[in-house]
Formats: sequence, C-alpha cells, structure tokens
Amino acid sequence: MIEIIIEFSRYFVALLFGTGVAVTFAGMPRTRKNYLVYGIFAVIVFMFQLLSLWTWGMDITFKMYPLITHLPEVIFIVLYLKRPWLIAITSMCLSFLCYQFPRYIGTLLGAAFGNVTMNHIGYIVGAFLMSYFLHKYVIKSVRHLMERSVKSCLLLGAMPTFYYASEHICTVYTDFMYSGARIAVQFMPFVTSTFYIVFILSYYAETQKQANIQR
Repeated sequence: MIEIIIEFSRYFVALLFGTGVAVTFAGMPRTRKNYLVYGIFAVIVFMFQLLSLWTWGMDITFKMYPLITHLPEVIFIVLYLKRPWLIAITSMCLSFLCYQFPRYIGTLLGAAFGNVTMNHIGYIVGAFLMSYFLHKYVIKSVRHLMERSVKSCLLLGAMPTFYYASEHICTVYTDFMYSGARIAVQFMPFVTSTFYIVFILSYYAETQKQANIQR
C-alpha cells in the first residue's frame, strides 16, 4: 500500500514540477488567484492521467502523455496567461529538459538500492531540489532571454524542443535509442554539441548587434 502511495505521489509531483516550471518560465505572476487556478488545472490534468491509466494502462498513457499533459499545459499558458505560442512551447520544452535531473536521480537511487520505490523517492527529492535551484538561479535569466526577442527565444528553445521531439520519437514511440546501434549511441552527443555551438555563435552575434544599437 505504501509503495502504491509513493508511486502515485511521484506521478503527481512530476506533474506539479513540470507544469509549475513551465508556467513560471512563461512569467505567471505570483498572485493568490493564479496559484489557485494553476492548482485546479493541475488536479484536472492529473485526473485525466488517472483515467487514462485505469482505462488503457501505463504503456498507452505514457505514449499519450504529450496529448493529455503537455498540450493542455501549452494551451493553459496561451489562454490563461496570455502568452505567445512561441513562449508557451519554449517554456514547456524547457520544463521537460529540467525534468531529466530528478528522473536521473531517481534512476540512480533505484539502481543503487535495487528498488523501484527508491526510484520514486529519488525523483520526488530531486524534483524539489531542482525546483529550488531553478527558482533561485535560472528562471530570471530564462525569462529575459525569451522576452528579449523572437530570435532569442528561438535560440533558447531550439535545443529543448529538439530534445523533446527526439526523446519521444526515439524512446517512447520507438526503441531506436536503446537499439545499441552506433548511430543511436552517438546521436544525442552529436546533436547536443551542434546545437551548443550554434547557440553560442548566434547568441554572440545577437549581443554584438544589441551593443552596436546602444552605441
């Protein structure tokens, strides 16, 4: 019974963490009303997740996650927070990228203890730690880059968006990343390094342009 409670707590924390980071990146004002509306939204989405889980099982629910969780998240940011689609999608993809830290902590503890429950506990602890780190050190910078210009937002969101797409295509809907093929093993390092170099060069050009304008 305790294991089941911990497992479903992990799922709810994952939802709160992902949507919470996304709406914060998108610039949701910290008001009582916004927190209430966001809380209601999160509970409704979680109920849809549970309904899908009980109706179709874990495998189908996992594959439907973008449709029943990420899409409503983007729509919430656009309709309720009145943010542009570009910022909404970028915020969602960035939050998905941030989700990898608690997921890895959970995997690490689960492997160390040989226990799925420890995986869930590790994820929950990692989510709280990552949330604190993001709010203290990252969110302000991310908002600045997203709102600076369309080009800046595109540069910031390119890598997270590509990662989001490739993660679902290569691991959720196919097993390409786990096939063991050399091209699969080298795929993400190649893409990550490429996007990093392009980002550095493009961002440097953007800052130089802004500096010249201010002169």
